Amino acid sequence: KQLKLTVLSLTTLFLLFAGATIKIMYDQEQHIKDLGNAVQMNFESTGHWAESIEKIKETKAPICVGLDPMLAYIPDEVKQAAFAEKGENLEGAAEACLRFNEAILRETADLIPAVKPQIAMYEQFGIPGLIAYEKTVRLAKELGLIVIADVKRGDIGSTSAAYAEGHLGSITIGEKQFFPFDADMATVNPYLGSDGV
Repeated sequence: KQLKLTVLSLTTLFLLFAGATIKIMYDQEQHIKDLGNAVQMNFESTGHWAESIEKIKETKAPICVGLDPMLAYIPDEVKQAAFAEKGENLEGAAEACLRFNEAILRETADLIPAVKPQIAMYEQFGIPGLIAYEKTVRLAKELGLIVIADVKRGDIGSTSAAYAEGHLGSITIGEKQFFPFDADMATVNPYLGSDGV
């Protein structure tokens, strides 16, 4: 009798656990479907994926050029010209990065569909570096390239939304709308789950 009661209790617990697990899995699956639909709608509304595919077909180059300027690898003549104009400081270093990027962009724009600037390489030079990053993004877009912001952001809630607005979207101040960095796509860190993505 005790054994039957124990088996019955364990069976009940198992069924409760299995039911809860199935419910959690269903909820997660539904959340993923909802997220997927939202992402699909966003891609359709922005057209970036279709645009990317067209650019790849047009250039016959399924590649993306990384714009990760490291001061040590920028040619000396580029650095010296930037330092002569801005000084051997954060502004000069950021200017050297920008000039190097401009040369790469102008030489490759008709050969490639996309570029991917790595924001850390710019952030190391503080505000002047971020200005160089922003100018790099703008020039790439002017040249008809798709820009993938290599920012690897990942957070939740309002912080995640602020990253998205700053790098991909727009922000309204008063009655005016601004596009801070205006990239087409961004890299994200998925470890915080769907809220971070």
